[in-house]
Formats: sequence, structure tokens, C-alpha cells
Amino acid sequence: MSLDPSTIIASGMRIYFIRRREKGRAAPRLESGWEGIVWGTPALLSLTLLASISGMLSGSGLVALFWFGLIVVAAGALIVSEATKTSRVMQLATIILLAASIIVHAARNLSALWCPAAIPVSLSFLVVCVILLFAYSKRSQMSVNEANPAPAD
Repeated sequence: MSLDPSTIIASGMRIYFIRRREKGRAAPRLESGWEGIVWGTPALLSLTLLASISGMLSGSGLVALFWFGLIVVAAGALIVSEATKTSRVMQLATIILLAASIIVHAARNLSALWCPAAIPVSLSFLVVCVILLFAYSKRSQMSVNEANPAPAD
């Protein structure tokens, strides 16, 4: 239920930043900060999941990890001031942290790995990880093609 409004808001803000650029009023820091929040959120949720299932943190420590982490990511994105770089780094962080969460969960709960309740959860995380990896690699391919256009005949 919350994915739809999040997608609408993120898309709307992306359109807003594109229009600002077209009008010659680009706001690269603000755009980078927004990308830090949009893509930092799933990365930090993955980090929070990893901290929880590894037993490193619990309760309010997980809440603090997420919110302080998001503040650091947003501040770092404002400093970097490159929205594309910010989104790419945070997407890769999400993939790595989610994959690490899957591996740690499987290792810690090996005896219950094939439990009927665990299979759909583990598979859904794995599917999300594969989809993100595919999208990330496809964007990397597009970036390479844009940087090195084919010569005109």
C-alpha cells in the first residue's frame, strides 16, 4: 500500500527536477539530496535488516541506525551534489546489503531454511535482489553507451 504513493512522489520529484533543468534553474544539490533519500531508504532498511538478523542490534538501536544513517546519506548526497552518482551508489549498496542479509539469514537459520513460512520471504528477497541487480547492470550498460556513442557513418 505504501509503495504506490512512494513511487508517485519519487516520480513527481524527478519530473520537477527535470523541468527545473530544462528551464535553466537546475538544483544539483537538492536533486542529489533527494536521490539520497529515495535510494538511501532501501539501502538503510537492508542494513537494518542485516543488523537485526545478525544479532548486532535490536529495538531502538535499529531505529537509530536507520534514521541516523539516512541523515548521513542525505548530507553526503548534498555534499557530492551529483544525483546520478548518489543513486547508483545507493542502489549498489542496497543490492549488496540485501544479498548479505539473505546469506546471513540462511547461515543462521539453516535448520529452518526450508520451513514453509521462510521460503516465500527468502525467495521474495532474492527476487528483489536479482531485479535490482538486473536494473543496475542495465543502467550501467546505458551509461557506457552514452559515454561512448557509436561513430556516425
